[in-house]
Amino acid sequence: MRHVITISAAIGLLAVITVASLHISAREAHACSAPAPPPLIEVLEGSDFAFMGEVISIESQEIKGEDHRTFEDIIEFKTREVWKGEPYETIFVRAIWYLTPTPASNCPPEPRFANGINYIVFVWKGRTHLSGNSPTQRLFYAPKDQIAALGTGEAPIPGSVSPIPEREGQPVVERPAGGCGLTPGYASSGINLSGIGLTVLLAWFWIRRRTRR
Repeated sequence: MRHVITISAAIGLLAVITVASLHISAREAHACSAPAPPPLIEVLEGSDFAFMGEVISIESQEIKGEDHRTFEDIIEFKTREVWKGEPYETIFVRAIWYLTPTPASNCPPEPRFANGINYIVFVWKGRTHLSGNSPTQRLFYAPKDQIAALGTGEAPIPGSVSPIPEREGQPVVERPAGGCGLTPGYASSGINLSGIGLTVLLAWFWIRRRTRR
């Protein structure tokens, strides 16, 4: 009977730890939520450039950040259609992205542009941003009805090239050895899972020891 009570207590303890871990994970996921971007037609009015194009090259450089690794990219697009701005065939755009989240957030690393992918791009002062709530996004995910609302854009002028925006960040010259590490959000999840695994292992050894007596 004592063994049954002991096993029940161990199972109850594990259940409490699991529920607490799930609650923490849910809270972190909620902290990452962001409002939906405004309709593309509204974004178009406030942007300097708006176009659809394919990424053909990316020049990335790590720049100084505070408590997270920050990168500054100069992205080269081959445009297909231009809704606002000069209809360059090749447009260079600057973008900032973070490998690890900002100190006030437990969100995972931000997405970055990828070669060979088509995007709907909105530019302000030579810069764009790619994230969960950004109007700049992969063409595949952009709402088709909102793209239609933009109307027919202008075809790019063959051979035309936009100015290359200047980098604003200061490059990182030296970095401590040892790789990227985990982001704060991932680290806390790993700690939660490690704690559960350790508790299960200790409970199993303790129950096994009691049953041998």
